Amino acid sequence: MSRFIKLTLLIGLSVALVTALYEGWQHGVRIEIVPICLGVGLCTGLALACYTNWHLRRLQRLGIDTRQLPLRPRRRLILDGEPAVVQAACRAALSSLTGARVVEEEGVRFSVRTPFTIRSFGESVRLGLVSQQAGACEVELSSRPVLVTTLLDYGKNLENVEMVTRALAAQLPCRPVA
Repeated sequence: MSRFIKLTLLIGLSVALVTALYEGWQHGVRIEIVPICLGVGLCTGLALACYTNWHLRRLQRLGIDTRQLPLRPRRRLILDGEPAVVQAACRAALSSLTGARVVEEEGVRFSVRTPFTIRSFGESVRLGLVSQQAGACEVELSSRPVLVTTLLDYGKNLENVEMVTRALAAQLPCRPVA
């Protein structure tokens, strides 16, 4: 069964159940409200499934694999360069995120927060140097929703990680940690 149909049914039946419980609690249990609640639920599910599908297609156009979207993606990279050069590249890569503001800059760790938009409540993107070797540094990049109760982010956190990774790759030679 496709993701679209699953989302429609999952969201639709959940909304239908909540609507039926609310109506039953407000007006007493009546059998005639069941089809109305199912209709409202399935219409809501269909609308949200269309919205989700639109976001997934947008991510696919950006070249992001949407088969499994992690809510809190992490990536470890090895960047070729001296620590001072890598730090400057990390700072510049994080500033490439739209509307990002620096929340914390502590030596080799950076944290920025993206603003509230129509697609998300904002994300916290962190980048830190994990280890330094001769001529190379290992960095860890992560993005997570600001609201801890977020269950679906439409791939926004993965998009943040991809954008920062591409910005780093444009500045310094990098490779993923095996």
